[in-house]
Amino acid sequence: MPDRTPGTTTSHAAPPAPGTEPSPRRARHRAGWQPPSRRLGALWPLAALLVVGLAGARTVRGLPLPDDGALTAPAAGLLRGTSDLPLLSPEGLAAVHAAVYATVTRAFERHATLAGAGRELLLVLLLTSAALVWGTARRGGLGQPASAVAVLAFGAVPTLVPAHAVSTPAALGITWLLLGTWLAVGGRTPRAPWPVAGGAIALGTLLTPDVLLLGTAGLAAAVATGELLGRGPATRRLAVGTGLAAATVAVRLLVARWDSQPQAPGRWAAGLPDLLLVTAALLAVALLTVVVLPPLRTPAVALAATTLLAVAPPWGRLPALLLCLPVAALLLAAALEHVVGAAVVGHPGRRRTVRLVAVSTVGATAAVTVLLLAAAPRSDLGAAAHRQLVAWVQDQLPPDGRVSADATLRAELVHAGAAPSRVGVATDVQLAATAPGTTELRVESGDSPVDGAAVARFDPADGLPALSVVHPDPAPPDPAAVERRRALARALLANPQTAAPGPVADVLSSGAVDPRLLSLLAGIGARFGVALDSLPVVPGEEGRTLVRSAVITGIGGTVLADDPRRADRLLAWVDAQREPYAPDTVRRVDQGVLVTYRWSPDPDGAVARTGGR
Repeated sequence: MPDRTPGTTTSHAAPPAPGTEPSPRRARHRAGWQPPSRRLGALWPLAALLVVGLAGARTVRGLPLPDDGALTAPAAGLLRGTSDLPLLSPEGLAAVHAAVYATVTRAFERHATLAGAGRELLLVLLLTSAALVWGTARRGGLGQPASAVAVLAFGAVPTLVPAHAVSTPAALGITWLLLGTWLAVGGRTPRAPWPVAGGAIALGTLLTPDVLLLGTAGLAAAVATGELLGRGPATRRLAVGTGLAAATVAVRLLVARWDSQPQAPGRWAAGLPDLLLVTAALLAVALLTVVVLPPLRTPAVALAATTLLAVAPPWGRLPALLLCLPVAALLLAAALEHVVGAAVVGHPGRRRTVRLVAVSTVGATAAVTVLLLAAAPRSDLGAAAHRQLVAWVQDQLPPDGRVSADATLRAELVHAGAAPSRVGVATDVQLAATAPGTTELRVESGDSPVDGAAVARFDPADGLPALSVVHPDPAPPDPAAVERRRALARALLANPQTAAPGPVADVLSSGAVDPRLLSLLAGIGARFGVALDSLPVVPGEEGRTLVRSAVITGIGGTVLADDPRRADRLLAWVDAQREPYAPDTVRRVDQGVLVTYRWSPDPDGAVARTGGR
């Protein structure tokens, strides 16, 4: 027997034959297995993504912004075949993207407004971009906690959250640029073929031309810091650096001509102080990176140059701001990881404190975001006002009548059910009226018309600007016409066979009733005697136009609801009327018979030309 030493085991088995050596022990679960600590570490960026999603969802539900629908309105036109945008322009490419998204997800069918569909697209882009920030941070060598910092800095800073809800082609461009960067960066996964990453970056550049400014500034910084041409003569480096600095300024001017942007932080619900704060924060991140991580000074200098040339007041270019956010987020995460890592090395107590602070911060941020989301006012983004305006156009204008609106509002009205033939763009349409000649009505968004007089106004209930139907050149009130209406109303009320409640009599006597309706009521009173129940005002027209509707509750001392034969006799008499006295709508209601006339720009003139009653 072989000797055995206590506590040990020996074996004298024959060595394995050649070619039968045992294979090395494979990793647990064969592939993809990671230690528990690594798997749990992914919870950091996942929690950050959750916070970003909650913050983005809050803006989707409310916070009206001036550019709402700017992505989806052209997309709707593209799907209808009425868009004339150049496809290679930022707006044209963005319309193609939005049209594809709406077709695949049926977003236009699911949302009452194009703005709502656009907000959904922007939330998807925000979450996708935040996930790509996470992936880029990991491929760049950052840890999971630092990646979570990058995600939060990119998508959950309170002042900047509304910027991600602005309908701008740059929102799509940032996603493509981040995808191209993620594909191009190495790390543990092989890089994607350069045509794939280059194609994504090219699409991002077409959608966000400001990336050319960032890239040119980065090249100038690389030459200035010696990362490029560092081994050449100093004079050559100085000349190239000066040329690239001049090229950076030239690119800034060219980008402004290629993709002009309004200099207004109000596009993302901010003011000048917010813009100054954001500018200071971006510059502070760039400075911190240069001081703490000199190897990253080139992107830091590029960030600072882009901020000063395009983001800082008075510029306030939103695409440049959106472009700077992921760059600043990644630089901030790298700098903080370096600082914190140096502080906790050899100090387990500090490491535990940092971890506790980080967990508490993420948890508190998530809790506050959930509370803000629950308390956020819900907005229909103007859906109810759009439906009311479309109903007014269909019911109150002549069958061939049309209105005009800006392109985005027109798309919303068509989406709400308006016939495209009845809503034109800008002021290129005219309205066929009852009177000879033509009149043009406009639909404007705002508290008061720029010029002209509001015919109807529809107020959203959530702080959005009102929608007004505007007569651009209304005729001034004619005292003689007003007096003729009052005289006709006095004659009607003086008829002993006329019955009218006090409020109805007051409206009649004020001269605020359409003369076509007055003439019809006077004719009914003279022939049968008439009892009136009310003079309904068309919703939206309160105090802006003449009253054009009346509910007739009886004739000849008989209540119409109690005598159908009398009601049929009245309907036959009304149907026999000719223009301009023939009502456009006649229908039975619970109180009797409702008669209504459509809007006319000059009802007094229409009646006067027939000689009146």
